[in-house]
Amino acid sequence: MNGRIFSELTQEDRIFLSRVEESFFSAEEKCVVKFTAFLDGRQQLLVQQAARKVGFENYLLFGGLGLEAEQGERTENERRMLGCFPYYEAPSTEAFPIVPLTFSYRTADILTHRDFLGCFMALDLKRETIGDILVGEGRCVAFFQPHAAEIVLGELSKIGRVGVKVQRGIVGTVPSLYRTRKEEGVVSSLRLDCLVALVCKVSREKAQQLVRSGLVTLCWQICTDTALLTEEGDVFSVRGFGKFRLEEVGAVTKKGRLHLVYSQYI
Repeated sequence: MNGRIFSELTQEDRIFLSRVEESFFSAEEKCVVKFTAFLDGRQQLLVQQAARKVGFENYLLFGGLGLEAEQGERTENERRMLGCFPYYEAPSTEAFPIVPLTFSYRTADILTHRDFLGCFMALDLKRETIGDILVGEGRCVAFFQPHAAEIVLGELSKIGRVGVKVQRGIVGTVPSLYRTRKEEGVVSSLRLDCLVALVCKVSREKAQQLVRSGLVTLCWQICTDTALLTEEGDVFSVRGFGKFRLEEVGAVTKKGRLHLVYSQYI
């Protein structure tokens, strides 16, 4: 995960970082294992920055997956917990308080990530108690904190009007977290506005307008700097156009332009 922080810290960020530093202290000085709730991408970047700042290394970000997904794709979590461990204990994924649940339903019924999340939230669950929600044909695997999992197991039997069977654990293969389509193109530089123009198939001027209007999110942060240089692995979204990932910066063409490979989330 890219560790750059582009925007200024908010008051909410500072409160979050204070809690993270308390977890570092508890693990290092009190020898107590500490876990957070599920963190989004920006919070994970803040954790990495804070850990580097204080020199704390015995931690792990984990969301419940280390499995092969459908079609042989490697599935990794976007939402992860932070686990902080004492110096004498190696970070272990098995220690994390994460409960996966599998939801089965008829393949003729079409359910989306939004359908599942809406039903979970209707049970008065907070978003941070829910990890990734992986939806496939007739099956969904979602990750929860233990108390949230018990509520879902005890109260949920339908997603909207669709009846579902809920089982503890991962049953069968894991649906892919997302599906992508590889695309290629050339740009004059790795500036953010050049990349936005390429993936959105708009003019450089239009791309600059999109960035300056706060419609572009780079590595889970709103970025209004059109000249910011991007890197391989950067994930960015453009409101109204979709979500993308810069996969590879290739060779320079004869005209001095850069050949890029990027993925579009579909």
